[in-house]
Amino acid sequence: MLIVTSQPQVSTPLRYAIGIAVELGLVSLVLIFARLEHLSVGEMLRLRPPEPRTIWLALAAVPGLWIAGVTLNLLSALVLGYTTSVSPAQYPADGWQAALLTVTTVLVAPICEELMFRGYIQRAHEVPRPWLGILVGGVLFAVYHLRFQGFFGLVPVALALGFIAWRTGSIVPAMAVHAGFNAIATLLLIGTSFLPARGVGAIGGMLLCLGALTTPLSVLALWLLWRTPEPDTIAAGDTVPPHGAVRWGWAIPALVLVGVFGYAAISEVVLNRYPERILNNHLALSTGSTWTGTTTWRYSIQDRLGRERGEAVCTRTAWRSPAEVTFTCEAGHMGFDLPGELPGPFGDLDWKPMQWPGGLAELLGGALASEPTTWSLIARWSQPDLQLSSLLLHEVRGEENYHLAYPQPVSAAFVGDCTEGTGTVKAWSASIAPSDYLLASREWAWRMSGLPFQIPYGAHPTFVYADQSSQSLTTSSFLHVVGGEPVWTPAGNYVTWRVNLTWDDGSGSERMESAWFDTEEPHTLIRYDDGSVSYVLTDTQTERQQTIE
Repeated sequence: MLIVTSQPQVSTPLRYAIGIAVELGLVSLVLIFARLEHLSVGEMLRLRPPEPRTIWLALAAVPGLWIAGVTLNLLSALVLGYTTSVSPAQYPADGWQAALLTVTTVLVAPICEELMFRGYIQRAHEVPRPWLGILVGGVLFAVYHLRFQGFFGLVPVALALGFIAWRTGSIVPAMAVHAGFNAIATLLLIGTSFLPARGVGAIGGMLLCLGALTTPLSVLALWLLWRTPEPDTIAAGDTVPPHGAVRWGWAIPALVLVGVFGYAAISEVVLNRYPERILNNHLALSTGSTWTGTTTWRYSIQDRLGRERGEAVCTRTAWRSPAEVTFTCEAGHMGFDLPGELPGPFGDLDWKPMQWPGGLAELLGGALASEPTTWSLIARWSQPDLQLSSLLLHEVRGEENYHLAYPQPVSAAFVGDCTEGTGTVKAWSASIAPSDYLLASREWAWRMSGLPFQIPYGAHPTFVYADQSSQSLTTSSFLHVVGGEPVWTPAGNYVTWRVNLTWDDGSGSERMESAWFDTEEPHTLIRYDDGSVSYVLTDTQTERQQTIE
């Protein structure tokens, strides 16, 4: 609901409060229908004390069900080619929000959802065929979550919950399984919000190993539940909602349900798999009232293994007169060859990822090996719209020099030599219309801190970069606000907005760079990935006194 109504900026506590309200609404519907149809609520919802043995057997099934759900989720993400975008508000930012999340997912959701789906809905369809009730309740439970990519992982879990509720004759064991399943997911979500990636990976790996090892025990527990005596049959007239006067009256709500889920599924697939085809928002940046004074950020430049390879220092100064923002950055990192650094005989293998054919080199080459790189940048942006006024970028990769300057006087013509500290490089111009909203190599990541972050959001700005001959080239690009993602840095833990920029490098290959921004204004670039290395925030310094003219 929040995504469709374009309100992802809602606070995390309010988001959880909305979730609790929805869950309580389910219970209210159950009680209202039961009252209108003069049903015995206790019998209809199986509100009877279960045998302790059945609760323990049900809990023993949790690891296997969790492994099945994770496996099917991964397979569906692999087949569909995406994972569902989420808002930063989904992640707790402190202990209070983590506690509220736990109450929502481990206590409120299992009780309310089981009363609706394994209580009222499943019970209404169990007579005379129990498996019909289990199937209908399970499918509607998966549809209720309105996640197409996650639908396939929810169905077997929902069917198992229905089986447990029916076979034990009580809804309490199903609630226990539901709570255990959600507890694992909640633990990982909280860990992702507060722990570094390595810590979350260790916890996730441990849970996967334990789940895999105990899966045979889960299968045995479900088999023992199947062997328990079948529960007593309840008289249909006392527990099952009466049929309506119209025999095919169920078709109308069924068609509405299919329409709603179909719309949600198509929207999800398109927005997450092919966002560039439908998202073409106007790129409107703004400094707002929060960009004041001079702010300096220090970044640790890291390789794919998280090892420090260099440092970057970037400064942004907002001036009142002239109304502009000046941005400077100095960065440099040493070269590395990750395959060659492997211990033992592996390091002697001739990997040469940069020489691999086709897209494999693009995919792995920059991630596994990189030449020594230094670059310096001076850019000026107008206020308050953050249009690019001027840019001078000089970059040295190994023995190659790249020079990018904007604006240039003529189109695609050599304009002379530029003398830099590393030697003489040739400068070329680019054909850039003044009305284009231009993003430039390197500087775009810091300027996007003025972006109006929301889901879904995508724009097609012009991108300018320098080729190997230092010719300034322009190309089409796609800027996409992917969603929320926690990031751990030496400066602290952040819940961030992730933004991807994809562009054609002129050789037919598509390149992608990513930037992560914190959710508090004024937004700060927390991490920047240029496809080869990552710039990770280590320190921030702000000087307010320089806001004068």
